[in-house]
Amino acid sequence: MDFEKYVALFLEYQKAMFHTEKTIQSYKEVLHGFVGFLQSNGIDVLCRNVFIDYQLFLGKKGLRSASVASYLRHIKAFVHWMGEN
Repeated sequence: MDFEKYVALFLEYQKAMFHTEKTIQSYKEVLHGFVGFLQSNGIDVLCRNVFIDYQLFLGKKGLRSASVASYLRHIKAFVHWMGEN
């Protein structure tokens, strides 16, 4: 699956919804990191275990639990949007 294409479309959608540039930049940073994780692990299908593995990956990078939760909220919004489009 071409996740980069979907991220670009999602960011365009966020702009169309008049979200602030700061919000859009935050989505961009989080989602590009997530896509990088998917690509580096050869993942092309999303399932629950992918999100658990990514959560563990973020924790191993030393992110605080509040930061990990914020990242996961961004990813959840993206995945929800993908399911609608």
